[in-house]
Amino acid sequence: QIRVAQAKLDATVIRSPALPSILGFGLLLLAIFAAWLFAAELIYVWLYGPNPPAAATPFLHDVLGTGRGWTLIVAGVAVGFCFAALALAISVVSFPLMLDRDLGLVPALEASLSVTRANPVAVALWGLIVAAALVLGSIPLFFGLAVVLPVLGHATWRFYRRAIERDPAHELPIEEPLHPDVTRNPAMQLLWTFLDALVPLREGKEPLERKGSNGGPEVDATDARGGTL
Repeated sequence: QIRVAQAKLDATVIRSPALPSILGFGLLLLAIFAAWLFAAELIYVWLYGPNPPAAATPFLHDVLGTGRGWTLIVAGVAVGFCFAALALAISVVSFPLMLDRDLGLVPALEASLSVTRANPVAVALWGLIVAAALVLGSIPLFFGLAVVLPVLGHATWRFYRRAIERDPAHELPIEEPLHPDVTRNPAMQLLWTFLDALVPLREGKEPLERKGSNGGPEVDATDARGGTL
């Protein structure tokens, strides 16, 4: 499964026939983000008026030490949570589903909402994991995101595979292997090694090494060219 996900990288989003649906989904998420900013502005204007804060320090003291400040915090968190929950519910499997099966935007959104309704605890836990990982990856000057984002990308694909039953008749085939520049990239090789190691570790087993006819490790020809196992 790891190798299949690796080879999927060659079928980039730009070359995907689902590109219009993916772009439409991106615009939808952008509209939700804009609506959240507008709602936050309305809450601020309702409590503090149309003028921006004169200085950061007095405003911070006012927010933490007055009733209207705590009203701003509670109302802002509640409204932000609603927008975050909406974005999570419609996106939990939408993107990989459109990319994997060339599905339209509306059916993908319906499938994502169905997964959320059927598995609310699992989806909520996944949202907390993503939020916590992004926060931790952003703390060291955003350098941690170089590790967090690829892992979350792979985990999203695994979540999709667990949540949506496979339908090979409608899945887009992998027509060609990865470009050698990708398979030979040291950073990508490190990522593949890390992800491959997660499988036996998750199952509580030691990684198995296949032996060739000469007693040494066996090298799969298609794997060396960047193909799938």
